[in-house]
Amino acid sequence: MELDLSNNNLSGIIPPQLVNLKNLTELNLSYNCLQGPIRDEILERFLAEPFIGNENLCSDMFINVFPRCSKQIPSKGVIAEIVRIVLPISIFLGFIFIGLLLLRKYHPQRRIIQHEESATKNEDVLMFQRVHDPKKTSGC
Repeated sequence: MELDLSNNNLSGIIPPQLVNLKNLTELNLSYNCLQGPIRDEILERFLAEPFIGNENLCSDMFINVFPRCSKQIPSKGVIAEIVRIVLPISIFLGFIFIGLLLLRKYHPQRRIIQHEESATKNEDVLMFQRVHDPKKTSGC
């Protein structure tokens, strides 16, 4: 059985169920808008020619015809470049963060506010003692 769907503006991925069509002997999906990986089982059965002209297909099997699907491991130069940029920025942000923490902890205005709060609490205690002095006895 032959299936020719070439030049039909088909889009999306190649259905993996094509592998299950045992009576399918020829397949042509060329010059459509298909995308994604071509399963190895499909390529083993029909080779690469029926998929030509689909710009966004990829394969790890026919890398001379289609772009690779698998991610390539970045080279040491790329990793070094990323570290060279990210590390100084991270250190700089770390110093800013530590500086803000120290500023918050040792800022003089904060001490004044804390001193005023504790003084207010002491005054409240004194006022309470004056109003409710157990030594004073009144007839009421």
